[in-house]
Amino acid sequence: MKNLLTRINISSPFQIKEEKIFQRIGVTFLGVSLVVILIIMSLFFLYAKEKIKKNLIADGTVLTSVVARYSLSDLKKKDANRLFEIINYSGMRSGLIYSFVMDNNKNTIVKNVKKYVHNEHIATRSLSSINPLMQTYKDNKTDYTIYEFSHPLFINGIKEGTVRLGFSPDINPLFSDSDMRGMLLIGTLFFTLVPTFYYMVRGFIRLHILSITDELTGLYNRRGFFKLAENRLMPAKRTEKKLMLLYADLDNMKEINDEYGHNEGDRMLIKTANILKITYRESDIIARIGGDEFVVFPVGSSEDHVDIIVNRLKENIDKYNKKNNNTYSLNISTGVATYDPHSVKSLEELISQADRIMYENKKRRKNTFNSSNSDIKGYACSG
Repeated sequence: MKNLLTRINISSPFQIKEEKIFQRIGVTFLGVSLVVILIIMSLFFLYAKEKIKKNLIADGTVLTSVVARYSLSDLKKKDANRLFEIINYSGMRSGLIYSFVMDNNKNTIVKNVKKYVHNEHIATRSLSSINPLMQTYKDNKTDYTIYEFSHPLFINGIKEGTVRLGFSPDINPLFSDSDMRGMLLIGTLFFTLVPTFYYMVRGFIRLHILSITDELTGLYNRRGFFKLAENRLMPAKRTEKKLMLLYADLDNMKEINDEYGHNEGDRMLIKTANILKITYRESDIIARIGGDEFVVFPVGSSEDHVDIIVNRLKENIDKYNKKNNNTYSLNISTGVATYDPHSVKSLEELISQADRIMYENKKRRKNTFNSSNSDIKGYACSG
């Protein structure tokens, strides 16, 4: 459909109006969705960072208390290494970077220090607390933020030493591998499902629009005309406004097809459609409802003079015939009927009335002019 319309250099109403509108909606929707997901990701980032900080404090308090349950003599045993392996594993998500146990003389009993912290700085702080404590400071070697937890070691009410654990959120990944996989999955689903949903909805709309569009000319077809025109009648009834309908028929269509072929006949239909589109308003419903039959509604109100409505079309047809050196002229017969909101006539009856007026005008022209004359005339008729 799209290739055909491109080849014959015309656009369907869908491409002119609805598709452009829907494309703007789609681009806006994707843009807003991108902004929303960036905001959500930022909030999730901040939430995760705050959660890690809370986990760090909880881990530091609990793990320090766990170590403080043991006496200094117990911690000197080989089992202490297993205990600190468990502590290191448990505190991994919170960024445990060192574990220190020192006696009252500042002798190190157990230690597990990673290379990127200042050991001497830790040693000078190891006996500074009497009660469970959390302090925050900057490591002067790496500039990492250190959350340091300490707890005194007591046996029979006598302090034997101090346990000190240091945590740094700066060296701990904000998200675990499973978190990253989850976010990657969410992002993939989002950026897959949103465009899929957009193009699915767009496809449904495109099918609907194509079902009311004439494939050859790009105008509305008969189904589309009645669907849209009925919607124009409802406000006209409420406001008691009379509207005018133009019925147009391409003259000598059979002769053109017989003498020049159906491709030439199709070309004349397309040219007629283009002339109607440039003659009347974009808001008017222009449709091809039959082989060589066209309607325009509303083409004006009862206050508009019929000659003005028809002469606009006549002028554009004359311009076309002067510019194109065809062996024949493009001629159109027209009829104009008026819809009266007080009448009970249907849209079908209004078209039939305009058709009869067009037929009478065509007969009158044949009796007055020869078939090559491009003059056209329409007459008003109350509905």
